[in-house]
Amino acid sequence: MKRLSIRPVVVILFLTAIFVGHAFSQAPVADGWVRVQSDDREFSIEVPARSIFCVDKDGFSIAKNSENFGLKDMKMLNSFDGVNLLSFEIYNATHRALDVMYGEDINNKSDVTASEIKRQGYSIKEFIQKTDKFYLIRRYFYSKNNIYILTAGSRMGETESMRRFLDSMVFDPVSPSAALPGARSLSSLKATGVTVDFDLNRKLPKTPVKLGPDPKTLPKDDTLKPLTIFVKPHADYVDAARMKAVAGTILLLASFTSDGFVKKMVIEKALPEGLLRQAIFAVMRLKYFPQEKDGKPESVDRRIEYTFSIY
Repeated sequence: MKRLSIRPVVVILFLTAIFVGHAFSQAPVADGWVRVQSDDREFSIEVPARSIFCVDKDGFSIAKNSENFGLKDMKMLNSFDGVNLLSFEIYNATHRALDVMYGEDINNKSDVTASEIKRQGYSIKEFIQKTDKFYLIRRYFYSKNNIYILTAGSRMGETESMRRFLDSMVFDPVSPSAALPGARSLSSLKATGVTVDFDLNRKLPKTPVKLGPDPKTLPKDDTLKPLTIFVKPHADYVDAARMKAVAGTILLLASFTSDGFVKKMVIEKALPEGLLRQAIFAVMRLKYFPQEKDGKPESVDRRIEYTFSIY
């Protein structure tokens, strides 16, 4: 217990130093959109000017059949305008890592239509998911050094904003283009911190914790739409924890803000050897539509549990 009470102090200082976000809406953009471009110039895309941008050098890892794949140098942008959730993720990783992430996303989903889009010099794996709660398009592709994931979703079917976002992408992994006129490099975007706090002495709920709406907040009428989480990344084991046979549960309280991004989380139960970092990154990568009251998004807190077991 003493080890766990000391270790999170180190983690919080590290995490608040590496997670960054910024709404760059103050720039003068004629129609509220701006083009951003990766520093290596192989990727660019139009995004709403009001967006939150996150970066992290060391990243996290994913696993498949006890094989771990590192995802380094994360760059992630999220935008929510009250209707559309638009996002891109970029990682320095192998295409094998992308295959694993794609497989996890479509696994056991009966309401998914998967396809492959052929482009000159590369191909895109895509799936479309239609439910009575949301419409989602996810695209996956890679270059020699990076993997990319695009997410476009809404509660009301495909929208013009979703189509603009996806169709505006410029990607050339073979011969990257020159800097596009008016485009902003990702490294030039300003940033602020995302808060990760600890409260390991908090009295925890006795009932099992599940990711999803709190039954007490489920709508009793048409004025309330509950929080809808439509992309739920796994938090995978890491080798360091496996070597020391670390097992158990991580419990955290996440703030699902009205702008479609988890900006704050409180760790209520932790595990050592890199597993806490895995859980935090899984929460950071959640995609959701905020709870709505009378047609207006609002922030809510939800507990999330990640269980790690050796098998």
